[in-house]
Amino acid sequence: MNRNRSNSKKHVSEFFDVLRWTNYVIRAIEGVLFFTGLALSHAANATITCTTTSPGISVSLPISISPPRDLNPGAPLSAWIQPPESQILSGCTATDTTTTYIQARSTLIATGKTVVDTGITYTVYETSVPGVGIIFSAKDKHSGLFAVQTSYTDLLQGWSSFWDASVAIRLIATGEPIISGTVVGGQVGLMRVIEKSSGSTTSEVPLNLVTSTVVQAKSCSVSAGSRNLSVLLGEVRTSDFGVVSTTAGNGDFNIVLENCSSGINLFATFTDGNNLANISDVLSLTPGNSVASGVGIRIRKINGPIVSFGPDSSSPGTLHQLSLGGTVAGTITLPFTATYVKTNNTVSSGVANGVVTFTLSYQ
Repeated sequence: MNRNRSNSKKHVSEFFDVLRWTNYVIRAIEGVLFFTGLALSHAANATITCTTTSPGISVSLPISISPPRDLNPGAPLSAWIQPPESQILSGCTATDTTTTYIQARSTLIATGKTVVDTGITYTVYETSVPGVGIIFSAKDKHSGLFAVQTSYTDLLQGWSSFWDASVAIRLIATGEPIISGTVVGGQVGLMRVIEKSSGSTTSEVPLNLVTSTVVQAKSCSVSAGSRNLSVLLGEVRTSDFGVVSTTAGNGDFNIVLENCSSGINLFATFTDGNNLANISDVLSLTPGNSVASGVGIRIRKINGPIVSFGPDSSSPGTLHQLSLGGTVAGTITLPFTATYVKTNNTVSSGVANGVVTFTLSYQ
């Protein structure tokens, strides 16, 4: 009997031990749940604060530039302009320093174009001068350069009680004809530091162009007498032609350019006024009553090539754009000649007029 009671007490004691251990586990789990609640509350109240120590990052543009009027998109109009890093924020504190980033964005209007420069793809932004755009990048003191977009771009993840930063800016050609004018200074972007765990941000620091640039586009003026030329080829007989591609008749004319800037590569595109899609080297005849057939008109630069026709555009690389050489300051005379050319085995007599326009490109 005594042994049985003793065993019974032992079992009861072990049971109480289990209860105590189970109660301890419950208390431990409750502690974990309570701790988790504190962590969530901590994240919800996270903040970042800094003192702005600079009125902004300032960039001085060149005083003036003199590019040719017509350049390919992305052609540089200035060197990269990058001031030294400067402190923009100090005295910073953050609740969660593991999710802090310095960021930058543009406040300019995007042209919808991009260019690649030094291996980086940049958004091209408008300026106050048609044909002139801006591309720019930003960096923290400890990061590389990043192309600046219209929305905030991360430059560096990290933490510091102060932040130093800089930007690099370049003027470029947008691909449209450059019109003389002034690139006006002003704000081009903003920088800030963000704590991403909470979305808390510092005040925004402006990126400013503190000077303006005068743009003087290099070009020429077409003289008044060259704006509407009439070229007489004379009367020819059908028998004056031999085989196909032989010519008859002749009329010389000059295109005179005035007030030319020096150092321009001059080009021209000739367009068939009666057939804009014509890309051959034979100008079509103007439709009408009693029009001749089997012939067309051919234009040649004197001491130069035969003219092939193309679209009415000054853009570099336009189809059949004719190189006319480099320019010197002042007046330039470009001599041409026109003739009738046989285009068919049979030539019929009649009126043989044509219309051609020319578009100059200054590259």
